Amino acid sequence: ECTIDIQAGEVELPYMELCQILANGLENACDALEILDEEKRKISVQMSYNKRHLTIRIRNRCRDNLYVEKGRMPATEKAGYDHGFGLATVQEAAGRLGGDMLCYTEDGEFVLDVIVPCQSLQERINM
Repeated sequence: ECTIDIQAGEVELPYMELCQILANGLENACDALEILDEEKRKISVQMSYNKRHLTIRIRNRCRDNLYVEKGRMPATEKAGYDHGFGLATVQEAAGRLGGDMLCYTEDGEFVLDVIVPCQSLQERINM
């Protein structure tokens, strides 16, 4: 099951960083869904842009025993955990835009949130 809700209007956004954020977030989500039974697979992508922030949320079902503490970066795949260097790439891309990333598990789902202030987006576009 896939749900997509993108409300960004016709505003010019820095596509390189957004592609990095979305591509890595979606790749991690798809990797996590591969190990689940088909009827349990679920992913949603939300993106909204207002006069204050660009917000991206990617949410996917994950295995029952996955736990990521809110506000902490999960360990890398090399350490034997599910999410790897893609999240570091997301965090770096958000940081280049003056924003931040947060990921956590909630109700059997992995949640990736990225928030970027609009002022830094406009500065980046005008460079």
